[in-house]
Amino acid sequence: MSTDQNKQIVQRYYQLVSQGERTQADALFAADATWWIAGDPTQFPIAGLRPIAEHQAMLRQRIAPNLPNGVRTTVTGMTAEGDRVAVEMENYAETASGKIYANRFHLLFVLEDGRIREVREYFDTQHAADVLLSGRASRENE
Repeated sequence: MSTDQNKQIVQRYYQLVSQGERTQADALFAADATWWIAGDPTQFPIAGLRPIAEHQAMLRQRIAPNLPNGVRTTVTGMTAEGDRVAVEMENYAETASGKIYANRFHLLFVLEDGRIREVREYFDTQHAADVLLSGRASRENE
C-alpha cells in the first residue's frame, strides 16, 4: 500500500470510531494486530501489549463505563512514511463522577496489506489513572 493509502486507513479508523461504528472500525485491523500502551502495568493497569481483541474488550469494560457521554477525539496532526502513520490527537470527556478528562496523545500505527497491524500509544498515563481509573477503583472496593 502507498503512504497515502495507509494514511487514509488511519483517517477512516478515526472517522468510524467518532461515528460510533465500532464494528467497522474493528474490521480495519489485521486478525493478529496488537495495541501497546505506554506505562508500567503494575502501576497503570491498562498499560502494556495486548492482542487487539483484548485491548478493545479492556476499553469497553474498564474505561467506557466511566464515560457515559463518550469521548471527543480531535486529530491535530498526522504524518506518514511507508507503512507507518503517526497521529497526534486530543481526547476530551466528562466522567461519570464529573471529572474532566483532557489528554494529548501520540500514536504510531503500523500497517500491512491494507490492515492496521500494530498501534503504539503514548499519553499522560498519570492523568488517565487519576481521572479514568481512580473513581472506578474506589467504587469497586466498596
